[in-house]
Amino acid sequence: IDPVVALILSALVLRESFGMTELRITTSAFMMFLAIVFIALMIRLFSERVQVIKTAFVTAALTLIALGLINVNAVIADYNYNAYKSGKLDKMDVNTIYELGDEGIPYLVKLTKDKNKEIKKDCITVLFYFLNFPNVRKHHRGVPVRYPLPGVRFRQQLLFHRIFSFP
Repeated sequence: IDPVVALILSALVLRESFGMTELRITTSAFMMFLAIVFIALMIRLFSERVQVIKTAFVTAALTLIALGLINVNAVIADYNYNAYKSGKLDKMDVNTIYELGDEGIPYLVKLTKDKNKEIKKDCITVLFYFLNFPNVRKHHRGVPVRYPLPGVRFRQQLLFHRIFSFP
């Protein structure tokens, strides 16, 4: 087995055991790109018809288009939530889900009804922060980043009623 394929497999194993992040997805996509280019280079040794540079450019373009078309944050939030609920993940990283943006908020709302009191408390704290400071999101390095959110007050009220509605 060549080293590039081994790296791809190890990344997939890490994604399964620790949950999915944006960095793991983009790194895996880049490693798949490298694997395809490496395979094209290997085929080039036996056949001169393979155009390695053209293969690399087409593969890079397709990789970037795929990453641009897929809502990566929604995929990450959905995967991590379902993996946690099915038992594949022992612990849910609430801050990672929050930092995914609006795609992560519905999953945080679902986690407020979780059996684990620590995760439930963390979700309520993060959602409280979201409700009271809607235009501040924490960057992954801890630097607050401000940006305007359309319809903030309506979404806050809707989320508040969804979380704290009692039957």
